[in-house]
Amino acid sequence: MALTCAAGKGPVAPQGGPTGRPSVGRSALGVRRWPNNAPDMYIRHDVHVDQPSHSIRRELLEPPERWLPPSLAVPIGERRYRARVGFRAPATRISKQVELTVGEPEVAGQWLVVPIGWRATGPKQLFPVLDGKLTVQPLGPRSSVLWLGASYQPPLGALGREVDEVVMHNVAVATIRDFVEGLAARLSELAADRPA
Repeated sequence: MALTCAAGKGPVAPQGGPTGRPSVGRSALGVRRWPNNAPDMYIRHDVHVDQPSHSIRRELLEPPERWLPPSLAVPIGERRYRARVGFRAPATRISKQVELTVGEPEVAGQWLVVPIGWRATGPKQLFPVLDGKLTVQPLGPRSSVLWLGASYQPPLGALGREVDEVVMHNVAVATIRDFVEGLAARLSELAADRPA
């Protein structure tokens, strides 16, 4: 598992593959324009999956209701869900209700890219909007990598950016990690249960 974090910069992709930057291709949230034109923060988390990429791709091409963990998301519209995202802290689970939007999958060579975004359903000025791409790529004939690369802008303007450097970025890292690892487990389970 790997995590890449950078302000306004994404990882270098293998030649001919998607870059992982959420601004490439379609956004799950529509056209993304941050109100103050400040640079966005980029975050990425990768999970190794012990299933071939074609099996994980097959699952991701199904309706999201099939592959989103049932405990995570409740449908509220076409490819829109009320979801709880968060992470496990030492004493408890910390989570926030969001509106999760899942875009149409895009095939890019042997990769499959699914636009994903979420917005807080409560006080929006206190929680960032996340806009990203869920990607599956082959990692040999019997395994694959599932990763989410996403950008967000810290809320509250300059104050939010200062707080982000201290606290909120760690929360974003933990939330992305929890989301991708839970999704990888669900996709692996579905792929293992379905005949090739």
